[in-house]
Amino acid sequence: MSALTVSTHRHRDSRLSSLALRLLEFLHASISRHQAIEELDKLSDHDLQDVGLERRDIAARIDSEMNRISLRTLGR
Repeated sequence: MSALTVSTHRHRDSRLSSLALRLLEFLHASISRHQAIEELDKLSDHDLQDVGLERRDIAARIDSEMNRISLRTLGR
């Protein structure tokens, strides 16, 4: 096997590993988002109001917070 063939295989394996990692991260984030929305949706309207939320804003607020956390993790 030539050095070029080995290098090509390593590059392809690296891309597949990167893709698999991104897919796992996406699935984890999706599950976390769903769980957070479910938990907040269990609260009464009064409890939501106490924390500054309205029921219709739950998903948008979760998305915003997850985006903020993701950007902080990436060092932005």
